[in-house]
Amino acid sequence: AYVEEYGADAFRLYEMFMGPLEASKPWSTKNIEGARRFLDRVYRLYTEFAEIVDENKSLERIYHQTVKKVTEDYENLRFNTAISQMMIFINECYKERKIPRAYLEGFLILLNPVCPHLTEELNETVLKNAPIASAKWPDYNPEKTRTDVVTVVIQINGKIRDKFEVEAGMDA
Repeated sequence: AYVEEYGADAFRLYEMFMGPLEASKPWSTKNIEGARRFLDRVYRLYTEFAEIVDENKSLERIYHQTVKKVTEDYENLRFNTAISQMMIFINECYKERKIPRAYLEGFLILLNPVCPHLTEELNETVLKNAPIASAKWPDYNPEKTRTDVVTVVIQINGKIRDKFEVEAGMDA
């Protein structure tokens, strides 16, 4: 019934997002709508929002971080955190509009193991590519995953009192 109402991809995404595979989780379908909304956002990004370009430096770090995290999380069966990182990437894309074709292609490959129907459809109809099943897994550049700033949290007696950002690697 849930597959008929929400689709197989949304159901699979929801199942993988519920938490670590080894952890027992109470069965609940009240949050499946969130998975469906995320997939709707992905679909709209590709079909209505994104302007495909060759390069956009402002998305470079988040893309490479996403490829790195999703790759490592899949290898360690941490699907929930991989999906969370993909959601962060999509949110960043909605702030930009001009999205490199390579990032759009790479993202579909990353999402494909969890949502094969949607990703193959977008890959074929929007990007006009050969099936993802024959595509090479995306690479990331470790140099491009580094962040320039870090958030420092000031905590007193277990309570957060302040937060501020400083340059990464700065001396104390």
